[in-house]
Amino acid sequence: APFPRIIKSHEWCNKKYERVVYIVRNPKDVLISYYYFLKNGRKENVGDFSSFIRNKYYGVPAWCWHVSEWSKRWNVVVVYEDLLVDVKRNLKKILSYLKVDVDDCIIDSAIKQSSLDRMQQLERSDSGWKSKHRLDQNFLFVDGQKNELNLFDKKDKKYLLDQIKKYELDLLLEKFNYVDELQATKI
Repeated sequence: APFPRIIKSHEWCNKKYERVVYIVRNPKDVLISYYYFLKNGRKENVGDFSSFIRNKYYGVPAWCWHVSEWSKRWNVVVVYEDLLVDVKRNLKKILSYLKVDVDDCIIDSAIKQSSLDRMQQLERSDSGWKSKHRLDQNFLFVDGQKNELNLFDKKDKKYLLDQIKKYELDLLLEKFNYVDELQATKI
C-alpha cells in the first residue's frame, strides 16, 4: 500500500486536512523559542519579551488561537515533552495511526539522523541550509532546557494564564500538565 501523504506545518488550521497529528508543546517554551528565533535568527525587531508575547500575530494570542483551532481537528496528540522522553514509542504511536508499518531499524535510523547532535552538525556544515532559512549564525538547534524561563515576569505569567483561560484552553492544557506547571513556576 502507498504511504499516506504527510504534510508538516506550523501554519494555521486547514479544514482540508482530514487526519491530523498535532504536536503540542508547553506554551512558555514555544514563546521563548520563537522569540529567539525571530530576534537572533531572522534579526527581526520584535521588541522586548513582554511586548512580544502580547503581540496578536506571534505572541500568546496567536499561540492560543492556533491550538484552539487545531484542537477541533486533531485526531492524535503528541506532547512534545513526552516525545523527548521516549521518541520511539511516540513515533510508533503516530505511525500506527497513519497505518504505516516500518521496521524498527528504520525508526532507529530516523531517530539518530534527527538527534540534536546531528541537527547541530548539519547546521554548522556549509550545506546552504542557513542561507535557505535566512539565518546568519548557528543557533537554531539548541538544548531547549537552556531557554531562559526568567524572561517571564509575574505580569507575563499572569497574562499567559489569563489568555489560556480566555481561549478556554485551560481544561485542555491541564491534560498535558501545562497549567499546573505554569502556575507552579517561580518567577
